[in-house]
Amino acid sequence: MAERCPTPDKKRFATAEAAHAYALQRELALDTLLHPYACTCGWIHLTSLPQVPPRAEADPAIVNALRHASHDVFAEAVEADASGRADMPARIALRAPRIRGRWITTLRAINARLDREITDRPASPAWRQRAEVFRHHVQARLAEAERLRDRERAA
Repeated sequence: MAERCPTPDKKRFATAEAAHAYALQRELALDTLLHPYACTCGWIHLTSLPQVPPRAEADPAIVNALRHASHDVFAEAVEADASGRADMPARIALRAPRIRGRWITTLRAINARLDREITDRPASPAWRQRAEVFRHHVQARLAEAERLRDRERAA
């Protein structure tokens, strides 16, 4: 069963093709690229966040820096990726096979922390909505990381 949409104000599409066709029309008016993505609610939405190219090569220096980073520094890089604040080289590096396990573990920990905060913290509806949207992005990154891991294991 599909979850409640964390971004109910976004336009929804039944297929990625329909979303892409709409994006092409809107990109000229908005002067920004739009990318379809599958939401946890079951619909397709659009985002302006650039997608990581499927076969992008990670910079070994960035991968090594992340591999040896403290827990807090690594978690900040993962949160920056999920919130759209990370630059593309860092986003690509997080997806490198050498640190994928750490990426998955950190995403799971962030997701668990967000679940606790959303459940336990008395907060305004606006805070709760922002937290749920961020949790949605973390869950999308976790699903992506697990797909990458599973594809690599199957190869």
